[in-house]
Amino acid sequence: MVDKPNTSSSQSDEFSANEKKTAQPQVQIYLPPDMEYRYKDVFRIFVGVGDVVIEFGNQNRFVPDRVSISDRIVMSVPNAYKFINQLQHTLRVAEEQIKRHLKTQGHNPSDSQSTKEKG
Repeated sequence: MVDKPNTSSSQSDEFSANEKKTAQPQVQIYLPPDMEYRYKDVFRIFVGVGDVVIEFGNQNRFVPDRVSISDRIVMSVPNAYKFINQLQHTLRVAEEQIKRHLKTQGHNPSDSQSTKEKG
């Protein structure tokens, strides 16, 4: 099972702040409690004249050279850039949170990197 995304107030505040920077009106987002979460381990991206198409799927466990595409997302090029920027920002924030958490637990991520390089 895939963990549901963290919907803490700090993320909501960031979303609102990002909207204000781009002068877009605030939008209420409804997430149904029974929304389906699915893990995908394969994706393909196609760029057309005005659209970006992202397909998601899964590799067949029993026939490793077969992939089943099950979802297709189509967005405009400007929205694709917004998506990329938001994803990069969110990943950077999450990485920093993980590093801080590991540091408070007595783990130093840079130590494990140097250990891997030596071994």
